[in-house]
Amino acid sequence: MTVQELKIQSRFGKVSDAEWQTRVDLAAAYRLVAAFKWDDLVFTHI
Repeated sequence: MTVQELKIQSRFGKVSDAEWQTRVDLAAAYRLVAAFKWDDLVFTHI
């Protein structure tokens, strides 16, 4: 099996500053949930 590179365009600069900050904060929340091993409990409901 080979690994293929997935190219995803950033939305930075395409959304408002407020939306970008909300996305950054949400991503940080998901990382904290994973760090505390709670990710099997919350799925996508933060």
